[in-house]
Amino acid sequence: MPSELVVVSLNVCTGLRNDLPPLRERAGALGLAMAEASADVVLLQEVWTRKALRVMTRSLPWLPHVAWTRGTLGGPAGGLVICARDPLGPARFTRFRGIRARRGSPAFRSRVLTGNLVRGVLSARLTRHATLLATTQLTSNSDGDWSAANRHHLVQRAQLTQLYAALTGPEPRILGGDFNISADGALYPEIVADGWRDPFAGDRRPTYRIECLPPDNTAHRIDYVLVNADPGSHRVTATDLLLTGPQLHTDHAAPLVRFTPDQ
Repeated sequence: MPSELVVVSLNVCTGLRNDLPPLRERAGALGLAMAEASADVVLLQEVWTRKALRVMTRSLPWLPHVAWTRGTLGGPAGGLVICARDPLGPARFTRFRGIRARRGSPAFRSRVLTGNLVRGVLSARLTRHATLLATTQLTSNSDGDWSAANRHHLVQRAQLTQLYAALTGPEPRILGGDFNISADGALYPEIVADGWRDPFAGDRRPTYRIECLPPDNTAHRIDYVLVNADPGSHRVTATDLLLTGPQLHTDHAAPLVRFTPDQ
């Protein structure tokens, strides 16, 4: 019988601009949601410090294999961590390089340049399924404008180019993350280019919580679990969104995909 592989992407929300309780008070609920979903892999974002890393890994005790690399602040590079039930190969962090904003104010361009000093993609090989796992977080777009004219568009397009260039190869690949790109925006076709498949394609449910947006804003699907593999492998058997209940444990819903790696 083919074995199932349950993959979740989770932004734990430790950014400076949020009103949620400290992560240590929310991690238990986040871990419980992952446990109830029987997650085999959790692809984490915004785990910026060693303390946050300890808090999150303690909340995921059935996922003992943890991949991350040390960033400039001592915590996980890019705030990115992979937790898995089965052994992982060495972690590799590829930082976005040379990406500058071509639009917007000088202050905006400076923020983008500074942010790209720490952003990138983390990858590690899941040995049991011979699959490359990866997690990422792109520059946040808080403008509510997902058109090609938006000041974030060229920055995020360049990040996508470097992201996928870092994940080339013949083996199956699963990528999760907070792309900060709307599924109904101008850049979505580039998310699903070059063999990448979106199991949630056509699903209009948002992944950013409307409660965390200013009044009169619209929530969008900006978090993804994508797969790039031969058609005969990594068949998607189910999708779900976790952490959508009334209580806020993070500002994102967590996309879950159930795969059958070998048909």
